[in-house]
Amino acid sequence: MKRVIVFLATLSLFAAHDIYVEELNRYLRADEILEPLVQGKRPGHYSKADWAQAIDATWGTGLSTSAKLGLFDVLWQDIHDNYGAFHHTQVKIQELRDRYRPEIAAGVSRGRFAAITSHFMHQLKELHSNANDNGVTWGSALAPGIPIMVIGAWSDVSHFGASLTPMPDGSALVYRVVTNHVLGLQPGDQVLGYDGIPWLDLVDELMEAELPIRRHGGVGSTDEAMEHCLIMAAGENWHLFDTIDIRKHSTGEVVSLPTAPLVNQTGRIYGNEQMPVAGVEMPDWYSNRHVTWGRVTGSNLGYVYVGSWSTSAAVDISNQFHQALLELQDTDGLIVDFRRNLGGYMLMAHYGYSLIFNRTFRAVAFDVRGDDPNDFFLMKPHRQFTPRLFTFHGDTSTHYDQPIAVLSGPGAQSNGDWESIRMRLHEKVRSFGKASNGGFTSSDNPSLGQSGWYYQKATGSGYMMVDHEYLTHQGSPVDEEVWLTPDDVAIGVDTVVNRAIDWINESNLKQSEHTYRIAEIHKGPEQATYLSLVNTHDEEVSLHIEGIAASGMSYGTATLRSLAAREKANYAVSELFPAVLDLIDWVKITSSDSVAVWVELQGEGTRSSYRPSQEVQGTSLVPHVALDQDKFQTTISAVNAGASDSVIMLQDSLNETAWPGFGAPWTQSRIDVGEFWSGTLPSWVELQSSAPNLAAMEWFAYRDGSLGMASLGLGNSPSTRLHFLHIAKDTGLFWTGFVYVNPQDVDAQVTETYYSDDGQIVEVRHQSLAAGEKVVWLSDHSSPLPENASWLDVESSQGLVGYELFGSAEGLTNRYIVGLPTATRGSDQLVFDYVPGSSETWAGYVAVNLGESASTILFELMSREGALIETKSVIDVPAKGKVSFLASDLFANRTGAWVRAHSENGLWAGFLLWGDQGAEREYLSGVEAVLLP
Repeated sequence: MKRVIVFLATLSLFAAHDIYVEELNRYLRADEILEPLVQGKRPGHYSKADWAQAIDATWGTGLSTSAKLGLFDVLWQDIHDNYGAFHHTQVKIQELRDRYRPEIAAGVSRGRFAAITSHFMHQLKELHSNANDNGVTWGSALAPGIPIMVIGAWSDVSHFGASLTPMPDGSALVYRVVTNHVLGLQPGDQVLGYDGIPWLDLVDELMEAELPIRRHGGVGSTDEAMEHCLIMAAGENWHLFDTIDIRKHSTGEVVSLPTAPLVNQTGRIYGNEQMPVAGVEMPDWYSNRHVTWGRVTGSNLGYVYVGSWSTSAAVDISNQFHQALLELQDTDGLIVDFRRNLGGYMLMAHYGYSLIFNRTFRAVAFDVRGDDPNDFFLMKPHRQFTPRLFTFHGDTSTHYDQPIAVLSGPGAQSNGDWESIRMRLHEKVRSFGKASNGGFTSSDNPSLGQSGWYYQKATGSGYMMVDHEYLTHQGSPVDEEVWLTPDDVAIGVDTVVNRAIDWINESNLKQSEHTYRIAEIHKGPEQATYLSLVNTHDEEVSLHIEGIAASGMSYGTATLRSLAAREKANYAVSELFPAVLDLIDWVKITSSDSVAVWVELQGEGTRSSYRPSQEVQGTSLVPHVALDQDKFQTTISAVNAGASDSVIMLQDSLNETAWPGFGAPWTQSRIDVGEFWSGTLPSWVELQSSAPNLAAMEWFAYRDGSLGMASLGLGNSPSTRLHFLHIAKDTGLFWTGFVYVNPQDVDAQVTETYYSDDGQIVEVRHQSLAAGEKVVWLSDHSSPLPENASWLDVESSQGLVGYELFGSAEGLTNRYIVGLPTATRGSDQLVFDYVPGSSETWAGYVAVNLGESASTILFELMSREGALIETKSVIDVPAKGKVSFLASDLFANRTGAWVRAHSENGLWAGFLLWGDQGAEREYLSGVEAVLLP
């Protein structure tokens, strides 16, 4: 039996074919195929009254009034009690009942009743919610004067003979056309309207006239998607008008043509809003060939179309999607195109995802309407659609590590929505096109008590676990909004695909992806973790911020996707991952270019900052272990930030101990060194991993209830030059600690050179540092540091690792402590990425000229949006000289967010501290300045 998909244009064709309706997922029965009582359209533009008369005349009386009332009451009550997608809408269903029920009770025709139910459901603006008289909606041919309004055109569009897509001005762009179109349409032409009236104005007229609605491939679930599907359906509504207005692309001329010839239009054509890509076959929805793939001609870029996520064994989506990705593993980039996707089931994607993801993700789930029928927003967990059901597992041996462009649009519906958003969990993904449909709902198909009626309603809404915000009526966004253009389609070019290819090529040329692994976050009562992110570049930087559990399971990505040029953003981790904060233990940030990042761990009266690990490695030095265990706690937090298992050891010069229960891919663990270490406690230890995947930090704090805590990001980059940039002179408030370790197996010969603020040598000391030895200097009154010394330069015959400490002087009410890695190099550009936001806080900046000649340094105060606010130049700072400023002294303006410092001919290093301005200062925090290349 021949299967005719969706809709046919003339009544005579209905007699010759069975009609298959996608939304019903079945053929119409004979009693559902209607021959209208009145056919044809009289000349002239119809008014609202004309349409009302046509609607009443076309299909006769229909059900009895009591049956119509009974059906409407069942429909309305079910929506009232059980509809689960009221979120992000303003619909008031009681008002709709009050409007429509008295009219039905007074007696309405079959056509009018079909119009009432379809418009009642249309107000919900929801993909999975519809109620239709099958005979009126689908069993009546679209012929001139038949009063059916078509919404959407993501299906067979042979009725018009051309595929259309919206333009920003409200016109509909012809992007594909049948051979020998009766109106001479060509790609690039634009449908402007009918009868001399713009199409969007006609949409308003038709909606006010309330013609029965035929959904043609779905409707939009957001305002944007709904407008999209209304505009693209312009061609499918030609049967309602006498003339059609076209702008010809070849000449720019606007022509008005009669619609009558379209009765004889022949040929078959589909509306999918995609242009052919050389080397890749396009899906064929007529023959259920929904997944196609290949390589873009002239490149090594893979391309995969996914036209649905059907569970049908005949369509075999799961295996085909997996096979496509398997065959394209060796490509330089991948384009996955969902712009026309019928939807289906999430599990159909999981087999393929195992080839491109490399860890386990538990990121989505559904809720359904709660048990109180009078609370429209009360929800409860879906019994079946749980986080566990939709968990998918990556395969570490096949992880796809090249750029992936995901193409979506309003035609990506239901599970097309879901996969548009789930693909964004991959750190190499950037999305292009338009936001998806917004149909993130579960649904059912209750009976309305009458044969020949179709009813579907949304029972609940899906959500991302990171924030548990319902996605219904919220399309999956894109990183770059781009769509087909008249000039491109006129020559057969897909604008969206071209932009995706350009981005992949740009990404492969730049090779500038950066990853920051935040191994420790604090959460819980009186605790919080904050992130500071600064894009120091003059171009936008894309971001991927992922929350991962200690077990290695990912709970998805934060909504933050990019930073504009020179923009700064501050976020609490609880704000980025509000619904899964208790489940995540570390955070991974991937950016398209370098960003300045610091992490601040906050507790009651405590703030402690560190810069997260950017490079993973096989060893990581922990330069400080507090030996006084009664007074101090030392904690190490580490991540195996890779796809392979690892054995992780802690060792000093004499002993090594395995870190138990830690080393699976993507896992995180923390230990209290004093409790973990057996035997004599070393003053420093080294982490060693059998795989080069370590990212780590340490923090140490008072055990006696004092609130001070210092954090250090860890690495393993011993250097023969260490620059301790500040020696505190106000020792009544602060003390400074210098610590360096010789982690080598041989002795080191060390020279310490102390400098004054103006770069003069105050004293030079020489010493031999034994293998494994650690040096500690404190700049309080009891320490033997030279007077007038401002900073210390250490030069060694062997690589050393050091850090610097600042803390509150003995006798102060509050105790605070800060740890900073020692500077080992300099740059002509520095970033100080904290500026006090009020008079209640302060910040201090220190910069040292490490060069051999005098240098001028320019400090620039930048706004949060990246605008230059104020500058301050410090002229001719001597070689080895140091400058120190409070932010309030450096700049008059207090509205800045970060500071950029640069020098024409200098080599500089620096750091920044910040704290509160209270009479009894409570906290001190700080990080090293970022060196820009």
